Amino acid sequence: FTMVLTIYALVADDFRLMSTPLSADPVFNWMVVLCIVVFVIECILSVLGKADYLWSFFFWLDIISTASLILDITVVADTLFASQ
Repeated sequence: FTMVLTIYALVADDFRLMSTPLSADPVFNWMVVLCIVVFVIECILSVLGKADYLWSFFFWLDIISTASLILDITVVADTLFASQ
C-alpha cells in the first residue's frame, strides 16, 4: 500500500498540472493529505518498531520526503510561489 502511495506522491502533482482542470485540485489535495498521514504513521511505527531507525539516514530521508509533500497541496504552493 505504501509503495503505491509513494509512486502516487512522485508523479501525481506533475500529472495534475499536465492533465487535469483546476476543478480536480481538491481531489489531489485530499490524496496528498492522505499520503502525508500514512507516511507520518509509517515513520512513527518505524521509530517504535526498529531499534536503529530513529536519527538514522532513513529516518531523515522519510521525514524530509514527507515534509516536502506539503508543497504539493495547491493552497500552500499558490501561497508560496504565486507571482503577483
